Amino acid sequence: MYEVHFYQDANGNQPVKEYLDKLEEKSIKSKDARIK
Repeated sequence: MYEVHFYQDANGNQPVKEYLDKLEEKSIKSKDARIK
């Protein structure tokens, strides 16, 4: 497997990681979310 590093802004936010986490949560219930 590959090691993935997510960037972090000055406020400590990781927008890409947060987006992927939200998609993972949605994919449990939504087939459309699994396709993205």
